[in-house]
Amino acid sequence: MNLDLKKVLVIMARKCMDDKDMLARAELSAGTWGQIKSGKCKAKTSTIGRIAKGLGVDVTEILED
Repeated sequence: MNLDLKKVLVIMARKCMDDKDMLARAELSAGTWGQIKSGKCKAKTSTIGRIAKGLGVDVTEILED
């Protein structure tokens, strides 16, 4: 299960959210999000779930096809 960063960013744009908004809603640290965005690490399953919850979408909407 891999996070599709492009889908996450599109959803954030649709909802007029910036990183700070998403991080607060997903209860993620800026460091974790920065590593995921830069591709330095893959998101854990639990982190993907938290991102989906923070965005208000089903987790399947932010997974790679």
